[in-house]
Amino acid sequence: MQVAKRHHFILTTGEVLPLSYNENKLTLLPKDPEIVFLFWDYSETTLSKIFLNNFLVTIRIFNDCNKNLDKTNYRFIYPGNIARDWYFNLKDTSFTMHNLSAELGYSDQDEHFFMLAKAHCGKIFGKLKEKIDSLSSNQFLS
Repeated sequence: MQVAKRHHFILTTGEVLPLSYNENKLTLLPKDPEIVFLFWDYSETTLSKIFLNNFLVTIRIFNDCNKNLDKTNYRFIYPGNIARDWYFNLKDTSFTMHNLSAELGYSDQDEHFFMLAKAHCGKIFGKLKEKIDSLSSNQFLS
């Protein structure tokens, strides 16, 4: 039995965008000062390994300034093996957008984490948040 491949299309030109680029990649995108959007892709080899060995796709989120990665300095997310994106709310954590990092990987049955890709939010968003916070809300009312 052959499974049909799904594609996304660019409406203006009709060109086909693949659902996967066949590489292990993670992107961390700030939505606002409290929420980040993560999206990822895997190679076919990695995806086969995850399914064949019954591993769990795992995202580890932490602040890079916390070099000591004990269990209080990072959070694990288990989005499921089919998901390709996730929103993460920083509100209930001690994390800040400044120096936020995430790692895409998988966990085995013994809860060992194996990293496939890493992404950073960077310092730019932190500086932007500081600037926005320093502005009075009255400046936006006219």
